[in-house]
Amino acid sequence: VGDGLREQTAVTWRAGIFPTIIALIAVWAYMLATGILLIEVAASLSSEIGNNDGGSVAVAGILPMTESVLGQRGRWVCAILYVSIYIATVTAYVSEGGKQLVSFLGTLAYCA
Repeated sequence: VGDGLREQTAVTWRAGIFPTIIALIAVWAYMLATGILLIEVAASLSSEIGNNDGGSVAVAGILPMTESVLGQRGRWVCAILYVSIYIATVTAYVSEGGKQLVSFLGTLAYCA
């Protein structure tokens, strides 16, 4: 379970159990739908791109799949959103890691 899902209950506890459950189910449904759509597009594209011996070639990644479905503009929008999500994720991990490092170094200072 990722940090965002694990920490969501710590942030939303004031709203109550039912809004939190509804939010978790909505996020789960969104992730499930996204995964199913990615599988569908990848399967469709891999069946279209075949080699001579009857086997299929795997599609390279999300951006080529996006371009085949949504065109060049859709590819750029997807790339920008994809990079934005990972910048936010790395920022969150570095921020929390910095807090833990300061705490650890403070503990070491008391031990010395």
